Amino acid sequence: MVEVLIGFAAGFLVGTREGRDGVAKLRSSVATIRGSGDAKLLVGEAATVLAPIMREVARATGGRA
Repeated sequence: MVEVLIGFAAGFLVGTREGRDGVAKLRSSVATIRGSGDAKLLVGEAATVLAPIMREVARATGGRA
């Protein structure tokens, strides 16, 4: 999972320095990362952790947060 994030950061840096071709490669990399099992697992775990927190914040603020 960490490898995916490092790869994305490296791709971003390279992509922004290489102009349009770099941006196209970056978009392709992002699409690959988004489709990976690691990324889906990360999103699922984040949602599991954040859902109760968001419910508590909404309860505490009367839904104004």
